[in-house]
Amino acid sequence: MLLEALRPRGLSARPAQPEDQGLLRDLFLCARPHLQSLPLPQAALAALIDQQYGFQQAGHQRRFPHASHLVVQAGDTPIGALTLHDSAADLHIVDIVLALAARGQGHGTALLRWVQGSAAVLGRRVTLSVDATNPAAQRLYLRLGFSTLSADAIQFDMQWQAPQQAGHARTPPSMTSPERQHTP
Repeated sequence: MLLEALRPRGLSARPAQPEDQGLLRDLFLCARPHLQSLPLPQAALAALIDQQYGFQQAGHQRRFPHASHLVVQAGDTPIGALTLHDSAADLHIVDIVLALAARGQGHGTALLRWVQGSAAVLGRRVTLSVDATNPAAQRLYLRLGFSTLSADAIQFDMQWQAPQQAGHARTPPSMTSPERQHTP
């Protein structure tokens, strides 16, 4: 659960709708550029991409049936997607992806800090798995205070836990920055 009171200025997240499937498929593909370069006829490549996207969606639904599927927006423009599973102990980032044009502008950092701040207020940790071949994402997570729980040739399992003060979770300092939008 993302807490609206901690929403960063300029970003929002809304539930994904059936009409967002094209956008979500495109975001899936931009996170997997290797699929686009396969030496296949266009029709076969499109079928393969659709199949892989379908497998991912089915896997997420099977493992996290109550996860929130969100479209992330900068203003009114969709720039990414976040699938977030809320359990009693964790906010688990099932999937997070930003459009290529939205990367490098601080949106990913702001979105992750929003998740971290929400988790801190709720007294939960944040968990995720990151592809072992995605060093840029790994660096981002480490910079934001995530630690590696386990790693293998395929993925790194990571967690972030709010700093503790007198036995209570507190909001990370980054959430008190002026960039954060204050809402009643």
